[in-house]
Amino acid sequence: LLTTKVRQLLSFKPTKMEESAVLTAIQGGDRVSMRILNPSDVSITLDEEMVKKQWDKEKTKYKTPARLDLEAYVYPIKPAHAKPEEVKQFYTENLSLFTDENGSTQPFEVAQQRAFFELSKQVAKKEALKAYIEFKEGKIQGRKVEQVPLNNPAFPPEIATMIATKKEGESIKPFETPQGFMMFKILKKYPEALMSYEEAKPYVTMELRQTLTRQAMEEKAKEIFKNFNGADIGVVTRGSEGKFPTLTPQEGQKVLGELFASKKVDVVVVLEKRFVLLKVTAQHQLRDGAEKKRE
Repeated sequence: LLTTKVRQLLSFKPTKMEESAVLTAIQGGDRVSMRILNPSDVSITLDEEMVKKQWDKEKTKYKTPARLDLEAYVYPIKPAHAKPEEVKQFYTENLSLFTDENGSTQPFEVAQQRAFFELSKQVAKKEALKAYIEFKEGKIQGRKVEQVPLNNPAFPPEIATMIATKKEGESIKPFETPQGFMMFKILKKYPEALMSYEEAKPYVTMELRQTLTRQAMEEKAKEIFKNFNGADIGVVTRGSEGKFPTLTPQEGQKVLGELFASKKVDVVVVLEKRFVLLKVTAQHQLRDGAEKKRE
């Protein structure tokens, strides 16, 4: 009885006005004209003095990363001298390594080649640890590499963290890379430092060019909207991302999201490298086909 009473209290029929308000939001669309504004449509002036002034203002922003001089040695992963029964035994003892996308264990016939590679890798790792002792003692010579950034993508995060705690002259144990097991000595460490003007100049120039170009495009968009002449792409709704022939579906979703979030007639959507200019010429109700001007 209590449940029935609660259901009756929560059950109500919406009014015509409430239905209309919801349907307008869901079924409504905008008739729009569109124009694409590219960086090539504007021109900017950029000289040495402007770049130098920008660098003076933000010079603390431009820094060289922490760097290293290294002596590196890579122990390659070679095919192991293993008999078929040894490969089968390795497979049996390490079944968790041999599963398919569904989490099921692959039969040995399917996983045999991979089992041989994993076994070879395990053997190579043991040999690399032996070689590491000789490498530390200077009996094995590596290749010297200078000015390696600490944030080099070749270093796994845990190795980069380890390097930060090591001193000059200390070594890093072998770790796996696509080329084999790498080990190295830290010959010299260079801390993070501010860039000179010449070092920072390419970065400052690129960022300043992007900023000036965007400002010029914003001004150009304002001028275009004064006498807008775009392509009429018809009525668009929230699911019309494929209706923009020059945009990707992802870009289309962004454009539609900002279009329907805006209360303005003129809408500018900033994409990664271009602007999409939209003018709403009418609002459209899909139920009855009626159009009206957007105020």
